[in-house]
Amino acid sequence: MPAVGSSAKNVFRSVFGAVQWSAPEWLLRLKQLARTHPWRFWGITLLVLVLLTAIVAGYHYYQQLPKPLQVKAEVVTPQIGHSQDDTEQPTPLLLKFSYDLASAVNPAQEQEHEPELEPVLGSEQDPLLSSEQEMARTSMPAPMLSAARLDLIGEVLSDGVAISPAVPGKWLWQDDNILSFTPEQAWPADQQYTVKLEKRIFNPEIELARQHYKFTTEPLSAEINRLRFYQNPTEPTRRNVVATLNFSHPVKLESVKQHLTMVMQADGEAATGSRPQPLPFSLSADESGRELYLQSDDINLPEREQYLTLQLDAGINAVRGVGKTANAAKAQLLVPDRTSFLKVSDLNTEIVRNPQQQPE
Repeated sequence: MPAVGSSAKNVFRSVFGAVQWSAPEWLLRLKQLARTHPWRFWGITLLVLVLLTAIVAGYHYYQQLPKPLQVKAEVVTPQIGHSQDDTEQPTPLLLKFSYDLASAVNPAQEQEHEPELEPVLGSEQDPLLSSEQEMARTSMPAPMLSAARLDLIGEVLSDGVAISPAVPGKWLWQDDNILSFTPEQAWPADQQYTVKLEKRIFNPEIELARQHYKFTTEPLSAEINRLRFYQNPTEPTRRNVVATLNFSHPVKLESVKQHLTMVMQADGEAATGSRPQPLPFSLSADESGRELYLQSDDINLPEREQYLTLQLDAGINAVRGVGKTANAAKAQLLVPDRTSFLKVSDLNTEIVRNPQQQPE
């Protein structure tokens, strides 16, 4: 064994070199104190251990104490507004304040009671958990909350709260726990904002859990509606394919044209198996910019029924903001051939009766 130890030392010395260590001055003095005054040394050592134990116990006791209740905000993201006079109406952003009861509960106490509790709809994973449900889960009494400063309830705020990027509009304390912001124009699509709150607009007796909140507006979405075959009633030889494209927010017409394709298989036996051919079309929008109308150029009835495909790719730009469509939309229409167009496929007879049950 000594040979093994000596060999290990030689290997260590050959790799790292010689290592020398000298004790620090305080350690030498401590060693001297233990040798010359053993009672004083052990008394000091015991006192240090007692102090460390008291610090650890005090910290543990402090952790077991109920935490002071803080006030948090639930951000209710503004919805897409209804259209009036071809203009989307702005909808409010709401901040609903309530006590953050979950953070005030001691984790150890919560674990002790957790197995005995039934699952509650709207747990910590659900941001819509009501104050009553949280109180039932934490077994805490229900404190009354008045988050707003009393003299500001029902008043429009000129300062004390800000939104970034800046949006023209007005902040208002609707009641003592709901703060709203209504913009002058409708919200842009898929835009992230940050709300900064200052303590001076709140009840001075409450403590805010956070002063910054983020939210993102509704994303830009698109769908294809009413794709159908159309024959001009005054000119029966003119036939078109028409469709309506609906968007959640106003979109750029040129961007839609760049992401929209309409194709159909070429007519004739020679075209069997070939790639579908694009069909020219025109596109127009209503005053709101949220509803677009597509109409193909005049098409001729094929020799055989063919499927027409209308494809709206992702990436269409909104008029305002940075929003783009994230998903593609697709629709198909069966274009009749010359023999099946306006063909009677079914015929039945039915007796129509009036309220007196007499045939008419």
